[in-house]
Amino acid sequence: MAMSKYKIRFEIAEVIDVSVLQEGSDPENLYSVSVELFDTSTTQFDIQVRPSSFNLQTPPLVGELILVFNGPNQYSFNDKVETQWYYLCTLPIQSSVNQNTLLGAAGDRKKIAIADSLGMSQSELEDMVGYMAPKKVNPLQPFSGDTILQGRFGNTIRLGSSKINTDVKTAISPNWIGDSTSTITQTDPIIILSNTTLANENNNDAFARNYSIENMQKDASSLYLTSTQQLSTLKLNRNTDKSGGFSKFNQSQLIGVADRIILQSKTNSIILDSKTRITLNANETLLGSENATEPMVHGKELVLLLMDIINAIQEGTFGSGAVFSLPNAPGNRKLRSAMNRLKKITSSKHFMTK
Repeated sequence: MAMSKYKIRFEIAEVIDVSVLQEGSDPENLYSVSVELFDTSTTQFDIQVRPSSFNLQTPPLVGELILVFNGPNQYSFNDKVETQWYYLCTLPIQSSVNQNTLLGAAGDRKKIAIADSLGMSQSELEDMVGYMAPKKVNPLQPFSGDTILQGRFGNTIRLGSSKINTDVKTAISPNWIGDSTSTITQTDPIIILSNTTLANENNNDAFARNYSIENMQKDASSLYLTSTQQLSTLKLNRNTDKSGGFSKFNQSQLIGVADRIILQSKTNSIILDSKTRITLNANETLLGSENATEPMVHGKELVLLLMDIINAIQEGTFGSGAVFSLPNAPGNRKLRSAMNRLKKITSSKHFMTK
């Protein structure tokens, strides 16, 4: 078949097996799945279908319908074309982020009923038909101009901006407010990476089809790269007013939120570089290791203690000097004050290693 006469044909197919995709058992058909063409006239079974892109993967599940097309394989030349099926995307049959299965749509839809009649458990049923248990995952609220990448499990990436047109009605308003001092039309960029574990709490949303939106306090973990946006759901344990606050800051920020944050440098330094200050806003600080026990010193108390000692020395003493001497009354009061300050000179919450 000459390349000039070759025509691409599109079909819809149901995924019937994903073992090659998961096991990597066919090196010449990596990431491929077995499908059955959704065609009432000529049913074709067990066709190996490759993804149209290796660089961006969204592997389908058993029972999902995918859009496939025929194209040349690695053995094709200008004067000879050997065809191979490729898949573009999963059809949103169930309008779901999590899964869009329609088991048996291209073949025998009775297999689910048969398994159920045999009294099989949910896990046994899933093993038989090869699909994962469903999870409620609400789709993200889109805003004009957004590019949104949504995983099946509530992990998302939004390439967005401040709300472009404030007159356009949306189901949910954004949690980020752009700089309103310039123009009504905003194009200030924002990038949001988020892991959401909780579905929408709306009882009328049984199939998780209502829009949701990122929320720093409710999401399991998130990362925000802003330009001018103020983040209304950002909450800190203590205020940072000395550094300009955090809720009204309208310049670029990098904000990460999670239950725990670990930064590790494998072979070199971790460098924190600030134009003004670095604030450690924590109840307890350990420097050197988790076993740090050496209390840090309160600077002001140390200065006052040293001043009391110096003043006591300057007050002089009484006695023979060579054999016996004591501080005079004012100096003695200064020394007692210094001894009392010693009790408060070290911190009970901030420590370093020796």
